Amino acid sequence: MTRRPTRHTLGGASPASPRLARPAAFSRLAVIGASALFVVGAARVTESAVAQPADPPPVDDRIEAPSKEFEPECIVHLTNGRRITGRLVARADSEVTVRIGEIPTTIKRAEIDRVEVLPPVLDRYAQMRAAIDDSDVSGLMVLVDWLRVRQCYTEALVELDHILRVDPGNAKAREQRKLIEQLRVIATPPARPDPQANPAPAPRPARPPRPEFPLLSVDDINLIKVYETDLAKPPRMRIDRETIEELIAAYAQSDLIPTSKEGRDALLRQSPERILDLMFRLRAREFYPRVKIIDQPESMQAFRESVHGAWLLNSCATDRCHGGADAGRLMLTNRSRNAEPALYTNFLILERFTLSDGTPLINYDQPQRSPLLHLGLPRERSLYPHSQSGAARGWKPVFTSQRDRRYEQALDWIRSMYRPRPEYPVTYTPPQGRTLLDADEPEQRDKPLSRDEEPGAVEPEPPQPATADPADESPPPSPPSSPEATPRPPR
Repeated sequence: MTRRPTRHTLGGASPASPRLARPAAFSRLAVIGASALFVVGAARVTESAVAQPADPPPVDDRIEAPSKEFEPECIVHLTNGRRITGRLVARADSEVTVRIGEIPTTIKRAEIDRVEVLPPVLDRYAQMRAAIDDSDVSGLMVLVDWLRVRQCYTEALVELDHILRVDPGNAKAREQRKLIEQLRVIATPPARPDPQANPAPAPRPARPPRPEFPLLSVDDINLIKVYETDLAKPPRMRIDRETIEELIAAYAQSDLIPTSKEGRDALLRQSPERILDLMFRLRAREFYPRVKIIDQPESMQAFRESVHGAWLLNSCATDRCHGGADAGRLMLTNRSRNAEPALYTNFLILERFTLSDGTPLINYDQPQRSPLLHLGLPRERSLYPHSQSGAARGWKPVFTSQRDRRYEQALDWIRSMYRPRPEYPVTYTPPQGRTLLDADEPEQRDKPLSRDEEPGAVEPEPPQPATADPADESPPPSPPSSPEATPRPPR
């Protein structure tokens, strides 16, 4: 057999050979396969993009508390680094409303970094209590005050009972306990009797129910304490660091505020009394409610002991006089006795009351001529004799004369009050009873004696000590350090 000669092409491969042509076919298949894979991959990417859900919508955090009782405590963190503490009233898309003290304050959302809603009060109380040792009386007293401000009276009483077991002689704990018991009584509505359990007897004529006497709030009481604080003998007080920082920021242009970082850091370390003094000098009245006065200012303690508890409640605020339905324009509360709400409410009523001719009941310029005191003197010795008509029949004087020890103590109290007298930013409308006077009574109850009718005015010779003129029985001049001799700046 003759072997067929082999033809060679350029490169040495035969075009008719399937084996040699396979690489080219494979190249074409590879290109087609890659294209197919690209198309499939792109389809999968598109499918994945279509199937992937869109970003969730922003959470709707708009809320509005139905009432003050349901407003949670919160801290508003501002974009400038400041923080504002209060109660969250409402949170909308464009603004947030926070109750600071009793004033709702609106803040733009653009100025807010975040709003931190604090846990419930009882949860925070449990955490704070766990961090205080059972024998740490001072720490527990601070916790009691924290609970009182938040009206957790039951929990505060539990802590006070524990404090008195640890320290039975703690007078401040006993005083705080009496106060909180009264606050709890005021805050607790009376239980309504069950008519099914105890069927009511046959109806009979009864006196109309006594209206609830309006009392000052805890915040109003604290504000009066701030205005009456004597920085020479200050009561215990607290001012938090956040308040000092906001004070520095608000009054940064004042010469009283240090400009250097070191000076401001030193100011942050000052005592609460020094910070309150700075507030007074700056007239930063918007910061006064942020100062928490723990004890009584000296002047208000004198009012409590020498006036309110000594004779005002037992002689003037009785149901037959200025504590009953026939009290007239001057009506006082005789409920809760010496508890702070009754004490400060009666004080504010006396502070603002004027006679029918506009004369203030308390004369701070001449305390010995105050109608408040003269209405308690025997009629023949008084510049403002008390009425004896109508419901005042049977009235008896409080003081025997201007030499009476209680009269002199009341004078000392009036002189101890801050002067010049501040205008408290407290809104309060006192109640009024029916008039004490009969329609045909010729002498007005609060009419001052004329000059000819003043006691002792008809005597030509200077009175002897035994028959001294009560209107002239003024005490010796005040020492140079007294408020009357040394004027103090207004607050």
